[in-house]
Formats: sequence, structure tokens, C-alpha cells
Amino acid sequence: RANEPCTVENLHRMARMTFHHSVEEFMCQSWGNNPTDLYETGLALSKPDRDRIVIKVPVTRDGLEAANLLIQAGTRVCLTACYNHNQAILAAGVGAEYLA
Repeated sequence: RANEPCTVENLHRMARMTFHHSVEEFMCQSWGNNPTDLYETGLALSKPDRDRIVIKVPVTRDGLEAANLLIQAGTRVCLTACYNHNQAILAAGVGAEYLA
């Protein structure tokens, strides 16, 4: 973590610094204890630039629900922690742009 605080504000700062160096996209992980928390954090993280900030969400029941809401809100999503083909099919079903 390079001694960087894991806050929405700090991730916005890091994204701005990254974009200043002509990087085309910035990925950051959402967090929360339920789909609503994951969604709200992801929405807050992506707010400065929804075209270039990609929100990472785990391929879990809660994560898929949050990812679906984020995508509907115009946020780019990478579903993470995919370990089998069933999870990949679910990720494709919600329209995730990336799968890891």
C-alpha cells in the first residue's frame, strides 16, 4: 500500500496524478459490507471521471448486485476474484467491462 491512506479523497488524488501522466484509465477497489456500501463507495470513487476510472468489485453475490447498479449508473466495472467459469458467466451477464 506504500503507506497511502485508503480513502476516497486519496484515491481521487492518485487518479489525478496518474491522468496527469497520460494514463488512460485508473482502477481502484470498492469496499463495503453489503451491496449498498459497495455501490455507494464505487460511485464516490468514480465520480471525478467515470470515463477513465474503473471500479473493481469482487465476483460475489453482493459484488454482482453492486456491479449491476454501478454499470446502470454509468460506472465502468472490473469484477475481481474470478475462479471459475460460472463466475465468468455471471460477470458477463451484468455487463462488466473487465474480469480478473
